[in-house]
Amino acid sequence: MLWERSAGCNQNRNRPSPKLDLEWIIEAYKDYPDKEKFFTKYFDVLAGGPTLREQIQKGMSADEIRAAWQPGLKKYQTIRKKYLLYK
Repeated sequence: MLWERSAGCNQNRNRPSPKLDLEWIIEAYKDYPDKEKFFTKYFDVLAGGPTLREQIQKGMSADEIRAAWQPGLKKYQTIRKKYLLYK
């Protein structure tokens, strides 16, 4: 998870950013001269599978990648509802 600085008085604590910043890794991949060596096998472990790597390799934008996540997120939110204690 990425972190950002909070602005304001007494709010100089780090807090999680609400959105995963994919742009930096997409740009780094585009700029890297040896595409075959950019991703390690451990990247897939950290990403939860090969899908994110494959999407970046196909040239998908950050918005396209996020859009591809939406069906799974909606399914998760539906399942999650029955376990929430508060609305």
